[in-house]
Amino acid sequence: MHLLYRKEEGGSSRKIFLFCQSYMNSIMVLTWTLLAVLFEVVQSSKDFEECAEYVRTSPPRTMKESDKLKVYGLYKQGTSGDCEPNPPRSSNNVEKAKRTAWCSEKGKTLDAARAEYVSLMDKLAPEWRSNQIN
Repeated sequence: MHLLYRKEEGGSSRKIFLFCQSYMNSIMVLTWTLLAVLFEVVQSSKDFEECAEYVRTSPPRTMKESDKLKVYGLYKQGTSGDCEPNPPRSSNNVEKAKRTAWCSEKGKTLDAARAEYVSLMDKLAPEWRSNQIN
């Protein structure tokens, strides 16, 4: 912290202005923090897109149906947000299961769903990362 003084008559010092270098440091820390968060968002978005592309083009064949539905639900939540309250009627059991999986993720933000999607795929099929393009 830097203090600036003015000499008064009689030799006494009186503080007239306080310049706090910590404010500048705080602004720099805030700027770097925001840049780090922005980088993390961009990186996690890139991971999500690359992971989704891997699932589209080379879906893991050994995943259980329940895992596939969880992955689908997180993908839909991460790309479309909450499912609609009034679903279209369908007699197709696969479509019903997919919709149920999507609706089970309701309330998660797009970023949270995307992060969970990538995390789940890291556990279920970590080989997707070896296909990443840097």
